Amino acid sequence: MDEERAVKIVVFGATGRIGGKLVSGGIARGHEVTAAARHPERIPPRHHAPRLVTCDLLDAAQVESAVARQDAAMVAVGARFARLPGAVHSEGVANVLRAMRARAVRRVICITAIGTGAGDDADLPPLFTGLVRPLFLGPVWNELRIMEDRVRSSGLDWTLVHVGRLTNGPALGRYRLEEGTSLPGALKISRADVADFMLKELERGDWVGRDVALAY
Repeated sequence: MDEERAVKIVVFGATGRIGGKLVSGGIARGHEVTAAARHPERIPPRHHAPRLVTCDLLDAAQVESAVARQDAAMVAVGARFARLPGAVHSEGVANVLRAMRARAVRRVICITAIGTGAGDDADLPPLFTGLVRPLFLGPVWNELRIMEDRVRSSGLDWTLVHVGRLTNGPALGRYRLEEGTSLPGALKISRADVADFMLKELERGDWVGRDVALAY
């Protein structure tokens, strides 16, 4: 990455397994990375960014401070956290979007799940859409849908990255992409390849203003 293309990125959810890869990968590609997390002291040394900030997504002031002087934001908060009190996806990401507008930061790339569209999804197994999702994942999926709607209507240069089952495999650099909230056979993708795609998308901007599903 040459200096003219390097950007300042804030990564929310930097203690997560995708967030950590965004931090280390962004640094490796020559970007200036800020790692934002509720507990930045938990970020492994190998993922340390030049700037670590304490940031609870539900604290609007902390979020705005983290966004200040950035060129782009990446939100990598796992779906499991939607079960926590305080609506971290719907309200937390809303804080990010408000802070970005206030600070004139345009670019945001946000991880979400596959199958968040309304109704049945022909790309996903009927057992998942008819039983697992409504019975066990309802609160999570509702939070993600609210978050997605807010991102799409933000007026910013957004990309929503829909992923399925995440693995700890290596970055292969080869995966399928399709516009929308799912794609046929979208069963899994490694966290390393999710981070790889997000960093490449930051630099290329092929999916601005679009939902993209990602899988092997």
